[in-house]
Amino acid sequence: MNRRSSAFGLILTALLLCSAAFAPIASAQAETKTNETAWGLTYDWTYLDDDVEAMTGISFVDILTDVMGAADDADLELLIGQATTGETNVIFEQWTGADVTEGGVTLTPQVTQMTISHGTLNDVGVVTSWEEDDVSFDIALSVDTEEYLSLNVEYTEFLNADGELVSMEIDLSFASSSSIIIDLEGEVSGGGETLPIDIAFEAGISFDITEAHGEAAPESPSQLYNDLDPLSAPFSFYWDCDSWTESASSSSESYDGHSSASLSEPCDDYTGNFANAASYNVEFSGFPAEDIGLEADDVSISISDSTSDSGSFTMDEYSLDGSMEVMDTTQDITVDGAGTLVTVNQAEAFPGPLAMPAMAGILLENAVAGSEGGDSIWEAFGGDIEGLFWADAMDESSEGESEEYFVCNNGEEIPSYWVNDGDEDCADGEDEYGGGSDGGSPSFVCGDGEEIPFSWVNDDYEDCGDGSDEPQDYDGDNSTDNWFDCNDGSEISMDWVNDGMWDCADGEDEGESPLMPYYYLDDMWIEGDGNTFEFNFWSEDLVDNGTYELAYTITGPDSFERTDSEMFTGHSGGQETLTSTGIAGEGALVEGEYCISSTLSDSEGGSIDNVGMDELCQTYKIEPEPSERLETIVDAFAESTIENVMNSFGENLKDRLGDIEGTAPYEDARVYALYDSASMRIIGVQLIAIDPTMSYSFIGPESSVYSEAPTTTHIEYLVGDAASAAGSATEDVELADMVDDSAHDTSSVDTVLDGTGVADDRAEDNPDEPPSSTTGSDCSEAAGKDCDIVDDDTGSLIPFVSPLSVLGVIALAGIFFRRQDA
Repeated sequence: MNRRSSAFGLILTALLLCSAAFAPIASAQAETKTNETAWGLTYDWTYLDDDVEAMTGISFVDILTDVMGAADDADLELLIGQATTGETNVIFEQWTGADVTEGGVTLTPQVTQMTISHGTLNDVGVVTSWEEDDVSFDIALSVDTEEYLSLNVEYTEFLNADGELVSMEIDLSFASSSSIIIDLEGEVSGGGETLPIDIAFEAGISFDITEAHGEAAPESPSQLYNDLDPLSAPFSFYWDCDSWTESASSSSESYDGHSSASLSEPCDDYTGNFANAASYNVEFSGFPAEDIGLEADDVSISISDSTSDSGSFTMDEYSLDGSMEVMDTTQDITVDGAGTLVTVNQAEAFPGPLAMPAMAGILLENAVAGSEGGDSIWEAFGGDIEGLFWADAMDESSEGESEEYFVCNNGEEIPSYWVNDGDEDCADGEDEYGGGSDGGSPSFVCGDGEEIPFSWVNDDYEDCGDGSDEPQDYDGDNSTDNWFDCNDGSEISMDWVNDGMWDCADGEDEGESPLMPYYYLDDMWIEGDGNTFEFNFWSEDLVDNGTYELAYTITGPDSFERTDSEMFTGHSGGQETLTSTGIAGEGALVEGEYCISSTLSDSEGGSIDNVGMDELCQTYKIEPEPSERLETIVDAFAESTIENVMNSFGENLKDRLGDIEGTAPYEDARVYALYDSASMRIIGVQLIAIDPTMSYSFIGPESSVYSEAPTTTHIEYLVGDAASAAGSATEDVELADMVDDSAHDTSSVDTVLDGTGVADDRAEDNPDEPPSSTTGSDCSEAAGKDCDIVDDDTGSLIPFVSPLSVLGVIALAGIFFRRQDA
């Protein structure tokens, strides 16, 4: 964890979410508890906009006013409304449990429970329209989402009477779901034609780990806490227990008053079990398929599925490690509602025991991965989408990618570009041409016909029966009499073989394999009009400016077959592109798979090896044609001023927003864990806000050193019974328990969408919402509408909007603005 950060808002958000990275978690059983501590954070997302404004000095309502004005100046209507309701809770509780006896040894459990819950409802409404002569669009969009997460983990360390860590256990549960409903309605007109739009999309997914349990233990009782106890701040400590360390080892040193200690020791196998369940649903309808040349059924989807899995696992290779950096700054903090004070040090550490994140991560990984051979929701989804037009298109695009492989004699496949690269990648080396009799590694043929590895030549040891692999002085004149035959017919002394220098022209005296020319097919494109095939192939080691011929045969559906050849001028390496056009008498191509096989030869008819697959195949599909209605509308828009309108919107937005400058209340921030040396526990967290003259406690317990920050957010810090109660209330909580529909105020969204067909659809999806009126944008008291803001400049309704919505609109405008600058 970084000690410093210039992005105050980023730290603020991360503090809410960081604990979720160590996810799933299990509820505590009723038991005797002593030495209890509890702390946590809770946040109501209804205050998000207020808090962002407090931390940035930027009012999103003011920004929206400018956005609306920029659109109005460009004669473009744009209304956006959003409502967000929900809460997030992160609670840590720790206690000492009642002693247990295992194997005749009394053990004391030290328990840490982490509870995380998160749930939000988010509604967005967008209406936009524009009209010019006979060209116009009028579109309404409604997006409703739900997010839910409930995580519980109970981690227990068992200590013996000597304070040694004997074993660790973790129990974990997890429930999550996410859903979205999108309605898009309206119409687009141009050239006297109108295209109605009525698209509906709904999707949801859930994933639960109903139970999971993991256990691990050091091979011998660990001195973790015995080594940690005597350390005084400032100090750093690192602990690791893994499955490959052979024996325990520790080290410590001190420099400039700072102590540093580490402990590494072996751990037994990590064992565990789990059960999970998942489901999903996807529905999509209303897309104007006929206007883009498709059948309506091709783009209508209604699929759902569910799976469940359970199993156990044993990990014999894993590591549990953790570290902390404890500083010498101290403060007294309040740890309960009674005002009890505890002296703590600021620290950089996970807000729990050292091994807890790794224990949770390993268990989570196994619970999500599932059992070997078990079904996953992703496999189920893959099976359910088979046959859908867009899934087929994805398959076809992948099928068109060439299989650029070289097949070794033993069946192993290697990338074709590995061939003749100087390294033997096939087991017998046949990917490097010009080698021994088996086409593999270069070898040396002895005078008596025996064959030995080339590396054995001239190594001062006679491996050939006749000694011909070593320099020989047959006549005793102190000079070498035998020689080595180069491929070009020249002869060199055996003294020069394997001496690190090329003496033969192509280096075979150093065991180099002479490179031979080769090629492989790379890719193919098919154009139905004119029956044209265009294909690439790569070649290496052809003779520069040499003449070569590629002969090929293309086969396909309905007994299609075309045999032809192309001449080209070769070069030492690179890509060639050849085109095969239709010939007289050929019928039009039909949809299906077309394959090409080929041979390459030089001007003398010598064959060039194909090191790729024997043939290259590509699926040809006749692309759908848009309807005359759609073409007419597109042409009408192309002749309109819509691009100028969008460019004007971008320019206006730049002018209006150019003078907006945020003012953050603080210059910097730091996040600390709060370490209690007496219990050797982290008993809280603290976010310190820093300005030029003071440091404040922005989030955290009451402190004897830091006063409360003058500018804060609605993140609430809980301690003691309040934190415990929040943890109990959010264990295995459902979304309905976290988000009250009656408190989810969607009036701004309803106002934006009022009078559109989308409003009626939302009423059906959300029957508790008030019915839509037919008064259009009338937001008077008589109409019973809640008008958030009316901009005096534009006269337009400006509903409540979240930062995300505003930024999305600004980004959209920026796209058009950049296009104008390009």
